[in-house]
Parts: sequence; C-alpha cells; structure tokens
Amino acid sequence: MARVLPIPGPVTRELARAILDQVIAMPLEDGVQFAIWTKDPLRLIGGIGLGERDPEKSDAGLSAMIGEQDQWNKGYATEAARAVVDYGFNELGLRRLWLNHHGFNASARRIADQLGFVEVDRQDDHPALAGQPTDWVTMELLAPTV
Repeated sequence: MARVLPIPGPVTRELARAILDQVIAMPLEDGVQFAIWTKDPLRLIGGIGLGERDPEKSDAGLSAMIGEQDQWNKGYATEAARAVVDYGFNELGLRRLWLNHHGFNASARRIADQLGFVEVDRQDDHPALAGQPTDWVTMELLAPTV
C-alpha cells in the first residue's frame, strides 16, 4: 500500500490494517464500497468499489485494493471486480466503467485486461510516488449491448 499511497515507510502491519479499515469505511459520493474477504479462514483482505458516479453520463470509477500482500495474485481482486462490474451494469444500469492505475502495476493491468477494459489515456511522468514519476493509465469498459 505504501507504494501507491502517500504514506511514509516503513509501514507496520498494524498501520496497514488501520489504513485498509479507513479506506473500506470511506463514504463515496453516490458510490458503493464492498469489502473483500477470504472464506477459509474468514479474513478481511481488501476493498473494492464504484465511486465518482456521474448520473448524467451513467458512469462510475472502479477502484480495488488487496491490502494483504500474502493474498496478492490469488484471483481475489479479479473475482471481486467481475462481481462489481456485473453489479454496476446490471443492477445500477451504468453504461461505462473506468479505472486508473499506475503504469508499473502489472496486476491491475492484467485484471483490467481480463475484464475487457481498454486503455483510453496515458499520462507520462505522473507525480504520484515520492518523487518517482510514473505513467498514469486510464481504462474504460462499456456496458454490453443487448
């Protein structure tokens, strides 16, 4: 989490848990936020949500985070994102979802690609990480037409 959030390191497990709890509890303007849990054992490992909804455009931004590093690359974020994409299109009636990710975040890109998101913008040298510029990628997914 410290890599992508403006948090000075080192980040203790307790601090990471507190930050994750705050992120999951954040109210989103006309948005929804869900917790990501493992089943066995039952364990809170992250959060995912749709925020920055624009009723006129019928779109929303998708964001997700698995805060427990030992749970990365196990498919939890992909599974949660599939469910939230389905919820956004089928329950909320959205026509477009978008997301942003840092260019170095191969996991975020892989998930977005698997779900059918396409890159629509890339900002070079985005000043996001403690003096280390990185690309900032915007991707979108349009609702399936029937």
